Amino acid sequence: MALLSKVVSCTTSPTLVFNAGASGSLMNLHNSSGAVIYLGGSDVSSTNGYHLNSAESLTLTLLPGNSLYGRAGSGTKDLAFFVQDL
Repeated sequence: MALLSKVVSCTTSPTLVFNAGASGSLMNLHNSSGAVIYLGGSDVSSTNGYHLNSAESLTLTLLPGNSLYGRAGSGTKDLAFFVQDL
């Protein structure tokens, strides 16, 4: 896959951000929403998720078959990322 750039709107329910490719995926994420976005699996919440604060970036490797979910603490928050298959 070529490099993919996208913005996902995370709500207060777990929102699918990305499914890893068959060989895994390298992701670069940035939170420019002005509020915390919680990252994790399909059960992500404000208590078990990784806190990606406003203006923070994160580089993450997803193994084959893994999916990343995001969740906003309130309202809808945008999470920008670009990703490339490994």
